[in-house]
Formats: sequence, C-alpha cells, structure tokens
Amino acid sequence: QILADDSLTVVGNQHISAANHLVSAAGQVHLSSKMHVVIDAGMTATLKAGGQWINITPLGIFSSVPMLLGGMPMPGMPAVPGLPTALVPKAATPAIPSLIPSKQIKAIAGGAPFCRRCAEARQEQV
Repeated sequence: QILADDSLTVVGNQHISAANHLVSAAGQVHLSSKMHVVIDAGMTATLKAGGQWINITPLGIFSSVPMLLGGMPMPGMPAVPGLPTALVPKAATPAIPSLIPSKQIKAIAGGAPFCRRCAEARQEQV
C-alpha cells in the first residue's frame, strides 16, 4: 500500500502476468503509445462509458445505440511519468544503548548498587 504518489520508469520492457488484473482509478486511466495500442481479448471486449456500451464478440460488434458519425475525442490528462521528488533528510534521534548482558553480570558481580540503563528505562515508561 502506497499512501502517496507513485511513479515507475522502466528503461526496457515490462511484462506482467497474472490470473486477473484490475486497475481502478477515481479520476482517469490513460494509456499512451507512440506506435500502437493493442487490446487483445480471447472472447469478448466491452467498452462502457456514459451509460452506453460497445461489445466485440466472435458473433460481431454490438452497441447499446446506433453508431453515429462525427464528434471529437475528449481531451484527457497525458500519461507522463513524473520523477520522484527528492527525499528530505531527517535527523535521527540518538538511541539509548541497549542492555548488554555481559556488562550487567559484571556489574552485579562487582556489587553495583543499580543499573543506570534499567533506571532510565523505568523513567521512560512513566
């Protein structure tokens, strides 16, 4: 899950093989090619928009209304992959040193009255 913009640039070819593939967008889906766009369906292809549809099957091409000549293509947002923005460096907070069992055992054996790191950890929990 990506909760921000995402951009993918592949210098070579990209092939995706899946049992099913779904693309869902709240705004636009734009496919762009400088040469050819091929939609290859084994049995049927359906194009639906504005309550109308065109269905291409082995029996023929069917539509919900008679085909009309004219009109013009609707402008859309071009598919231009954007470059990722620069990462903003964040300062890391200094970590509290972890407990080291060998040093704890030495401190206990040496009669240390308390463990400084244990006392710090107790204060953090409050």
